[in-house]
Amino acid sequence: MKKSKKFVLSALSAIIGLCGVLGLTAPRRASANSAPSFYYGSTGSGAVVLTDCPVTVRHEQLTFDLDANINLHDLNESDPAEYANTVTAEYTFFNPEDYDVHATLVFPFGTMPDYIWNGELGSYYKSDNITVDGAPVETRLRHTYTLAYAGGIFDIDAGIARLRDDYAESNFIDKALPVYRYIVSLEASNAYVFVDHDGLQVASDLGGWTSYGPNGHSGLFEYVRNVETYELYVFGEEINVEDRISFYTDNRFRVPTSGKVAKTIVEQLTYDDFIYRRYDENNGVSRVDWHNAAVEIIDSSFADRQTLGLHKMDFYNSLMCWYEYDVDFPADSTVINKVTAPMFPTIDADYSPNTYTFTYLLSPASKWGSFSDLDIRINTDSYLIDQSHYANFEATDGGYAMHLDSLPDSELVFTLCTSANPIRIRTAASYALAAVVVVIIVVIVCAVVYFIGMMIALGVLLARRNNKPKV
Repeated sequence: MKKSKKFVLSALSAIIGLCGVLGLTAPRRASANSAPSFYYGSTGSGAVVLTDCPVTVRHEQLTFDLDANINLHDLNESDPAEYANTVTAEYTFFNPEDYDVHATLVFPFGTMPDYIWNGELGSYYKSDNITVDGAPVETRLRHTYTLAYAGGIFDIDAGIARLRDDYAESNFIDKALPVYRYIVSLEASNAYVFVDHDGLQVASDLGGWTSYGPNGHSGLFEYVRNVETYELYVFGEEINVEDRISFYTDNRFRVPTSGKVAKTIVEQLTYDDFIYRRYDENNGVSRVDWHNAAVEIIDSSFADRQTLGLHKMDFYNSLMCWYEYDVDFPADSTVINKVTAPMFPTIDADYSPNTYTFTYLLSPASKWGSFSDLDIRINTDSYLIDQSHYANFEATDGGYAMHLDSLPDSELVFTLCTSANPIRIRTAASYALAAVVVVIIVVIVCAVVYFIGMMIALGVLLARRNNKPKV
């Protein structure tokens, strides 16, 4: 029995040691204090008309000029106007009616990718980005709130509905009422502070929220180790904030403990002061677009609960950027409209070399009266390594090309790399996780084997006892 036990433990130790050796010797990236290995880009789209329109699309030529070797440092230090990755959509429109048509078109070209930290998306716009029959047209930059940042899917219909020239009204906040800002310093020794906001509409940077606070009240809470300072905004009502703060030893607020409000600063603001507290007129967003995005965020938060996290009001990276422009379509005539927009790929640095995935929405083109003939051209020195949805791309001099007789059922997604066969580089974290999984499996297997061995040994022992001759 002792030998069996030693054997199992020795085997287990050997396997764990082997896993450790594999984890130490396998190629990997350092995970501590290293740069992110995955960067989200943004989604581009095509021109869309804002209202019902009889105009048809006889042909669309999509031309991508792309470089799959982006240096993020150089990108953030260079002039945005020199950014090289672009898509040019050239539309051949036809107005079949016997009357002129005036239409407003929009072209969404993305949210701020998470690897650009110096500048605004609007700064990538050039004055000649949009032409009609070869002549530049006046273009307006618009912004709407979207959930399509960081890899999300952009909903073109929801985006168009958010484009409005008037100021949206909140369903929860009366803009005529004042807003009170409280800067509160709290002193406690490893305690949970609870801020009762029952019956109030508030915004704060306190991290927690519960509807099961003391006396069944809803409120905000945070763990305070020594001295902490927080912001609290109360809409429409001035309060004595000290009366609404209490301290507890647990996060279920059952056992009160000592703590105090060391200092409180009160400031009366207006509704607009709160809406525009993080607004910068130099970032290219109009006041109406910023206001409407802020109202949508406020209403979505208050619809769920009567509190708003202040971090949600830092929403610049959650804004979809659009071109908006007007086009006149003469009766029974053709118009050539060309739009150039930046393309920001999703970068996967877990490959060597990095891979760059570009996404372009084709489905919005279905909103035109009819659509036919789509030609796609990718001008690049890199390799097209993932075209599972579009197997019809053909290699050409200087890139790839494809022709479609109609709009496809899926969006255009493709990946470029400077190597035809990039190598997946596993991170230290993935190897550590794999080692842990292997160890757990080995422990379970050894435990099962040991249990079965014990049962067999016990069975043998009992059999011997039963077969022993009686005296």
